[in-house]
Amino acid sequence: MSDLLKLMEEYIEADRYPSLIKFCSGNEGLVKSYIRHFDTAAAAKKNLQNKMGLAHHNVHKGKKRSPGLQVDVDTLFAEAKAATAITVAGWESLAASVEQAQEKLTSTQAEGNEVESAHENAEDGQTDEGYPTLLDQFVQYKKAAELIAKERGFYVDGNLHEIACLNDVLFLKENEYSDEQLSHFGFTNLEELRGHIIEEYMDQNEKFDDSFFHQISEILRNFRPQDGRRRAKQQLNELLKGADDVDYKLIEILINCFNKLPLFSRLDEEIGEAELQGNYIDPIVYPMFHDPEDNIYFRWLNRQTQDTEARRPDGHIYKMKQRRIVCSVGFVEVKAEKSNSLKQHEDMLRLIAFCKDALENQSRKETMIAVQVVGCYISFYIFVRVDGLYLMVDLLSFETAKHIGELPLLLNFFDKLKRIMICSRVNGLANQEMNRKRNSSVDQATLLRISNIKKPRSLSASLSFKK
Repeated sequence: MSDLLKLMEEYIEADRYPSLIKFCSGNEGLVKSYIRHFDTAAAAKKNLQNKMGLAHHNVHKGKKRSPGLQVDVDTLFAEAKAATAITVAGWESLAASVEQAQEKLTSTQAEGNEVESAHENAEDGQTDEGYPTLLDQFVQYKKAAELIAKERGFYVDGNLHEIACLNDVLFLKENEYSDEQLSHFGFTNLEELRGHIIEEYMDQNEKFDDSFFHQISEILRNFRPQDGRRRAKQQLNELLKGADDVDYKLIEILINCFNKLPLFSRLDEEIGEAELQGNYIDPIVYPMFHDPEDNIYFRWLNRQTQDTEARRPDGHIYKMKQRRIVCSVGFVEVKAEKSNSLKQHEDMLRLIAFCKDALENQSRKETMIAVQVVGCYISFYIFVRVDGLYLMVDLLSFETAKHIGELPLLLNFFDKLKRIMICSRVNGLANQEMNRKRNSSVDQATLLRISNIKKPRSLSASLSFKK
């Protein structure tokens, strides 16, 4: 909980007729510290009103009377911004003054570091080379995130990486790292870690059969809408006879697309979530993750599962034993292309919570598969548990076909889709035991406490949902 929200709740409990004006007058220093992070006085005012309303709801659940929310923060905002500018200038002067002294000390410190013993490094939680371990770096990163949450709160669509961090999850997506991540880990280290996870779980030797690739390319090249789809589907069905189990599923994806995709993309009409799910995404994810012969199943459900408590995933990959669900293998979330950025980022946080809670319920399982869909943009992630830390790493992101004419673009991703399918099967078929534990992901109430509303324009979105 942020310090500001906690103080608001205490004030509302003590004051019979609470108002935002009186609260700001009595807590001027803390209010200034909070509002100085916003771009405009209007944005600061709106977030203060939202915090006050949430605090009143937390204290007086069910009460219709609300606190007075009218307040003029222009003066406080101007003073807070002026104080910030003075502080920044002071630090810049100080930095310039000590720069030369720091350079002189560098060589001496380097010499001292060389004679440090391996035992002392171990006591400090460092590797033999004297560098902090990944877990050490993550602990410092999480402390920084907790401090930000207390001081000014988060924007779900602007601070997603740090919110994930509060769940003990290090979120890694290629070239989409947060400033806090870069400052604590460094770009090179993040890229190396991401690459190591991909290499560990994605077998680069697995590829879609070259002969099938060339034959399918010829089928798609020669397809003409006026001839109908029947001939192309018959040719694809012939290829199924010589395909191995995984290539068979990939060819099924194309047959499904021929059955469901339009000949051309529509104009002036948005593809809704239900149509997107049924006609554009299901043809891909269903063959990838539905394999009853190996007791692995996929379903669209939009209701909670035994691993997700009150949350409701759009899609669920799970393992059966006889006639009962043994464990979850992965989850899918879908949003229409025109959905707002906040909703899209909330879906990612939901996937993180689904995967983490499911792993905590399964004692022998170390990985999960997560799929996020925004419009026709699909992202596949692997969620890994390593030494008490969770990593969510992107495996593949691409724009899928919107109409039959774009199927050759989808064919180009078959190598990586095959590796993802094998990865999900290998980990899905591992022997698991349910280990009922209390889910520890950040719940909705806690997220509301640390979240601000309406991200300022100067703050970039955490993730991009397009190529």
